[in-house]
Amino acid sequence: MNIGQIPVNMLTHLNVAFAYITQDFAITNMDGVSLETYRNIGNLKSRNPNLKIVISLGGWAFSDPGSWRNVFPTMVSSKENRAAFIQNLLGFLSEYGYDGVDLDWEYPGAEDRGGSKTDANNYVALLKELREAINRSGRSYIVTFTAPTSYWYLRNFDIKGMEPYVDWINVMSYDLHGVWDKSNPIGNHVLAHTNLTEISLAFDLFWRAEVAPSNLVLGLAFYGRTFKLESSACWRPGCLFSGPGDAGQCTGTPGILSYREIQDLLRKTGADSYLDEEAAVRYLVYGEGSWISFDDDVTFQAKIDWANELGLSGLMIWAVDLDDSKLTALRAVTNSEAQDEIPFSLVDLKYLFPKEDLPAPDTKPSYGLITFGSAGDMIYVVEPCGKNSFARAISLELSADQYIPAEYSAQGLTSAVYDFTFDRNLGLMRRDTNNTRIRLDYSNAQNYWDAIVDSPGIQSRHVGTLEERFFAPDKAEWTKKGLDFEFDTSNGETIQKDIGTPLFWQTVDDCDVSGSEFSEGVGVYVDGTIDAKLFYGFSLIANLRDRELGGYELDVTEAHGFLKTTGQTDLTYGIGGVGNIDISRAGKGNPAFYEQPEVHVGGMGQISPGASVWVTPYYKVIYQLATINGSTGGPSLQTGAAQFNGRMSSRVITDLGNFQVNFPTDKEPPQEMYNDKRHKNRIAIPGDNVLYGSSAVGGQVAIGTFVNFGLKIDISFFGVPVPDPKLEVIYNTMGKFAFYPGDGEHGEVCADYDIMQVPPPSTDCV
Repeated sequence: MNIGQIPVNMLTHLNVAFAYITQDFAITNMDGVSLETYRNIGNLKSRNPNLKIVISLGGWAFSDPGSWRNVFPTMVSSKENRAAFIQNLLGFLSEYGYDGVDLDWEYPGAEDRGGSKTDANNYVALLKELREAINRSGRSYIVTFTAPTSYWYLRNFDIKGMEPYVDWINVMSYDLHGVWDKSNPIGNHVLAHTNLTEISLAFDLFWRAEVAPSNLVLGLAFYGRTFKLESSACWRPGCLFSGPGDAGQCTGTPGILSYREIQDLLRKTGADSYLDEEAAVRYLVYGEGSWISFDDDVTFQAKIDWANELGLSGLMIWAVDLDDSKLTALRAVTNSEAQDEIPFSLVDLKYLFPKEDLPAPDTKPSYGLITFGSAGDMIYVVEPCGKNSFARAISLELSADQYIPAEYSAQGLTSAVYDFTFDRNLGLMRRDTNNTRIRLDYSNAQNYWDAIVDSPGIQSRHVGTLEERFFAPDKAEWTKKGLDFEFDTSNGETIQKDIGTPLFWQTVDDCDVSGSEFSEGVGVYVDGTIDAKLFYGFSLIANLRDRELGGYELDVTEAHGFLKTTGQTDLTYGIGGVGNIDISRAGKGNPAFYEQPEVHVGGMGQISPGASVWVTPYYKVIYQLATINGSTGGPSLQTGAAQFNGRMSSRVITDLGNFQVNFPTDKEPPQEMYNDKRHKNRIAIPGDNVLYGSSAVGGQVAIGTFVNFGLKIDISFFGVPVPDPKLEVIYNTMGKFAFYPGDGEHGEVCADYDIMQVPPPSTDCV
């Protein structure tokens, strides 16, 4: 989820997690996040002026062993240090336009987290002095802090002493259990991390400290904690675990799955989770003996009801970017359609559709039923009559009951009351309503709306020339327009992932070499990182027509999309060991391809009875390995076992450039699409590469990667699918290692290194 996708209309407060504190007590960016990101978040208020933006300082990793660990204890240890921090904090809030601060110190006084015995009293002093400084400033900044549910850590908080100086306390009522239990007295038992029974017991710690319920906020988790079961036959809470559960494709961390990943898992497997009503939590066994506990709409509501009964102040979520693209978890928590009710200004129809598609100048706008001859009209039904969907009007008649409910009569409404009947049988719509024009626009590029949607199109002179294009006479015009508008590079879908895999590992029994036994084995691998941003946009204009024999047909008159990537890949290709390596024996061909699953990064989806739209950006990595018996010739000429003895690797840093992929594909794309902005690959050969010998003919090992960045658009209107456009850009790199005997008399072995581009799988050479 990028900044522009944050659903600000469904939130009252947004905690930005995290910023860090320097050794001289200034506010700075956390590792891997630019200061510009914190500044751009302030722009969200343009979409919701009532939103309060709070900077969260610290977090769990901040107190991990390292250079940051002593900052909190040192900062609170003296009045001078606290004053310096407070001055810097107030300056940050003023400069960046934030509304307050949340202190997430994990944890004061805890020896295993770098704390000291004086932290509790010093923390109270910090909050007291911060509140006094805010009062003197004449501002009304929010001050909160985060508290654990664990007695082990909470015992070092003077909760009652801190309470008067904060607006509320965020209680982390999640992560009650995890793989860390294995080293605790609890032991390695699978237990739900948001068990309401245990949450209730944890809140007893606050009641004993006489903290008012109205000063506490209940934490909810948009993720699940996972374990690997010791035995798949024992899967209920209390059974034993051996370690963390399988990592998800997006989060990439064993022991945790995001709400998005959980929903993908349920959808793909068709599995049913088990509801523990008393604990208000669900759990599920997935994969190869992995176990997860998580919340859904039912268990969220149970926790909310419990919080309301106690009179808690509100709800805190970790974290909104872990939700799925439909914001299913957030909608369950807020019970709100606020995201669907964001104020916006309408775009002039002449900017959206070609002239020949526009209604006649004397057409009367019909934003509601304006006549009583409505039978068969297509209508859009909103709550409470229906959940925002299309329907067919049947009748509109004067009602025998003219009673007007109090909430409406109080508004001075005096019109007559009518009985309105409708159904979902859209196949029986009136024939004169059978040509419905539809337009869809979606992009993560900040300037797309102004540059592409809310701007004049290029009118075609001939209606018959309409093809698969945007609002322009030909594809090249729109492609050029897409190239011309400037991107805000602070946005985009960010991909920062460690990738890599062992491609080949082979061991055999020990071999006798000159009277000594040596193990024979060969390993081949790729290791490295992707650091990229994706920018994309898609627009479509279509006519939905009723067929004479029933059903519908969708005529896409104009469509265009683009995908642009920036960043780099940093990959190392390597082989090491001694023995014969023959990839063909793996039964996957030579060369062999290892295709990894697609990893989705952001996007959106919307489903209603009338339509479904899914826009899914992704990346995917395909690995390639070929072995060649002989030091000359390509894989297509000589394949087989290569005798190898040594260690070879090469590192390749690939600039992703500034290329744009367009849909539909242009036969003669503008020359500026293929510019010189991509730097040449940077290649490094380690100095510790070594070869101990070679067969008479030598050999070759080729290791390749195909890093795919793509965008899939899946659209269906009233059961009629749109041909799925798919945009993809592929960066292919191969490292080929050739080795052969030298010409000398002392057993020299020579090596050649080639870095090349090769066609991706199933792609013809041209």
